[in-house]
Amino acid sequence: MSLLSPLGHTRKDVELPSGELGESIKTQFAEGENLRIIVITAMGKTAAKSS
Repeated sequence: MSLLSPLGHTRKDVELPSGELGESIKTQFAEGENLRIIVITAMGKTAAKSS
């Protein structure tokens, strides 16, 4: 997954979540919707948790 930070930087190190959230993100992206993904970083791990 490639994301754009609020400061305009691109992040490519965040994996698409599995399960229902990941499927929802894929569907919304395929339909051309603008997405807002919340990324949480803790203890050296980064994860997308919400859209």
